[in-house]
This record gives sequence, C-alpha cells and structure tokens, in this order.
Amino acid sequence: MTSDFKRLISEIKEKWDDCLKNSPDIFRYVLNISKEKILEGKFNFLVQLNKDRATKRRKPEKFLSITPVFDSDKFNFTKIDKREILFERILLESKLNTSFIINNSPLTKYHILIVPNCDSCLAQIMTKDCLEIAFNIMTSTDDKSIKIGYNSPGALASVNHLHLHLLYIEHDLYVEDVELVQLVDNFYRIDNKKYPIEGFCMILRDVKNDVEKLYKVVQYCCDKVIPHNIFFTKSRDAKEIRIFFFPRQLNNFGENKIYSTHLNVAFCELSGFIPIGDDELYESITEEYVLRRFADEIGLICIDIENDLKNIVASN
Repeated sequence: MTSDFKRLISEIKEKWDDCLKNSPDIFRYVLNISKEKILEGKFNFLVQLNKDRATKRRKPEKFLSITPVFDSDKFNFTKIDKREILFERILLESKLNTSFIINNSPLTKYHILIVPNCDSCLAQIMTKDCLEIAFNIMTSTDDKSIKIGYNSPGALASVNHLHLHLLYIEHDLYVEDVELVQLVDNFYRIDNKKYPIEGFCMILRDVKNDVEKLYKVVQYCCDKVIPHNIFFTKSRDAKEIRIFFFPRQLNNFGENKIYSTHLNVAFCELSGFIPIGDDELYESITEEYVLRRFADEIGLICIDIENDLKNIVASN
C-alpha cells in the first residue's frame, strides 16, 4: 500500500514551491513568520508570530454539533480556485480520489489540506479511509518534519468539509519524546504525573489494525459528543510514529467561544507548536499561560473516559 504514497511528499513540495513561484496570487498572504521563540520552561513550546493569518485568513465556520450535516451553501473545498489543487491521487484499496490542496493561509511552508473524495462533500467527521491515508503518509516518508493534524467540530475545526492538515515543522516538539504510560497494547496516555497535559497516544505497529482501533475511539467520542484533536508525528529519534488523541470538553460551540482573542487550542497548540497572530499575546505569553489554556479546554475528560477507551482498544 505504501507504494502509492512513496512520492507524495516530494511531489507536494515540488508543486507547492511551483505554486508559490508561478501563482502567488492564490495565497492570501506570503508566509512571513516575523518572530519566533522557544518559551522558557519544561516543554520548549515553539511560538511563532504570524500576523497575516490572524487578519487575512478565511473566516472560520461556527459549529453547533460535533456531527454536523454538510451544507453546500457554506464555504467548502468544491468552491476553491482550481489552481489551489496541487494534484489528485487515487489511494487505498477503496480507490479513493484524494485532493491535495494548498492551504492559502499557511502556518508553515508546504502547509496543505488533504481532502478525501472531495466531490462527495463529506462533513468534517473523521472516517476510516481518512485515517488510513494519514497513517500511510506517515509510514511512507523519512522526513521527520512532516506532521498531520485533524480538528473535529467543537475542537477548532474551521471548515465543515472533511480534511486533514499536513504541515512542515522543522523544530523539535515536546510530543516527540513526551513520556507515556501504557494502558493496553500500543495505546498509551501522556504521563500526567510528569506532564500537566492530558491526552492519549497510539504508537503505530500495524496500519490496518491501528486504523481500526483509532476509528473506534473516534466513533466513541462522536457518540458521546466529545470533540477531539488528532496529531501524527514521528518520535524525536524517528524510530516510531506517534498518533496523539486529545479529547476535549464540550465548551467550544456557539458564537462566543470559537476563535477567541485568547490562545486558541487546536492540534497545533496541543503538539507544542503555537502560532500567534497578536503582538501583545506573543510578547506576554508564558508556559504557565499555555498550560492553563490547555487545562481549560481539556479539563477532566481524559480521566473520565480512560477506561472506556482502554476497553475499546483492547477489544479490537
């Protein structure tokens, strides 16, 4: 299966560079990280100031459900400038036509959106095929800077059209070597005695089996109305692939709690990569503040559902 994916990363880079050179007008801005720093503290959080994304990106959609119905009247990826589509590929045994689309408000170089079966207009609810694409991309590349992320509705998703983010982060992130406590098989939780960040982690062993396990976890969270973020990364030594799963409290619906002026918390931030669009917040941000925002968003949900997730994974 990975043979279908072998050249994807090099092709993404080539097409993205070509797009920036020959069609720069399709980007809402030229990526310009004006400031960057590592926060003082235990976790070495990477903070970047990207003011253009805060002011020039497309207005995020507000969600009222974790399992929304696709709305063709709202923005979706069938409405983009066709030049934004870098290429399409038929992937997986299911012959899934998958679009690789530039993110026209990029956080990093080579920031793209992976949209499975774009014309089918699937809502932003994770599917088994979508997970399998992410797993296969991660196993097919030796490039440690490649990261993949997903935000569910209620966990800072901004478009109700199924997609993954692929980013290129050349810095070390704390999740790459954060200590883990085994729950069952290859499913772990972050060691919350040493790290005040709640979350779960799967260490990839077998793509097919692990897709099944993680998809059941996703289904459980959808059934229980638990928003969630997923982050795929290689470990610090690049010997393993880590898939982090961050359940969230149900507090990000409605008009007032989406994309606030405070630090927004999505898969990027939870991984330790913190893009900021505000000068004042950039200058004042501390590790203590970041951890407090994480706690505000995640709360005690991981403790509440740990045994359920453990049993789900064990039953596969």
